[in-house]
Parts: sequence; C-alpha cells; structure tokens
Amino acid sequence: MKHCFISILLAITFLSCKKEEETTNNCFSDIATSRTILDKQATIQLINNEFYIIENGTIDTKLLPCSLADDFKINNLPVTITGEVKNTIPTGVCCTENFVVNKIEK
Repeated sequence: MKHCFISILLAITFLSCKKEEETTNNCFSDIATSRTILDKQATIQLINNEFYIIENGTIDTKLLPCSLADDFKINNLPVTITGEVKNTIPTGVCCTENFVVNKIEK
C-alpha cells in the first residue's frame, strides 16, 4: 500500500511539472516566422474584447500578441514594438497575424 501511494504521488508530481512547462511563454514556438518587426510604431486597440496591435501605416492588418502585459492593455495606446510575426492559417478573420512580442515600449 505504501509503494502504491508513493507511485501515485510521483505520478501527480511529474504530471504537474509537465503541465507547468507547457504553459510557459513559448508562444507560437512551433510556428515559422514570416517576418520580423524591429522598433516599429504601432497602436494597441481593443476590438471585440481582444487587444490587438495595429502597425502604423497598415490598413487591414492586425497583430494578435501571444501575451500582452497588463500595462499595455490600454485602447489607443501608442507603442513601439519589436517581435516576430508568425505564419498564420486563415480562420475566416481577415488579416489577423499571430505576433510574438520581444520588446514593447510606451
């Protein structure tokens, strides 16, 4: 009985560690980068309860950040961004690209 309890405890510990590892900030790490943005002016916009980054000079393109710090979740906030735009499979939403933020500044 004691060995069974220890085995279950170890299994739970292992699964918990694995789950935590998978939820680290490895956003879109398995998707190829289509282009890189370096110190470009942009604006944070709240659209349908989702925060997007809109590059200055673009018309329809929206960047969907993998993770955006709460300090930057402000509608119409001007920012400077550096990061990687990932190959995005069209899902019916026009012109939205996945984006990994490497650096963002107000």
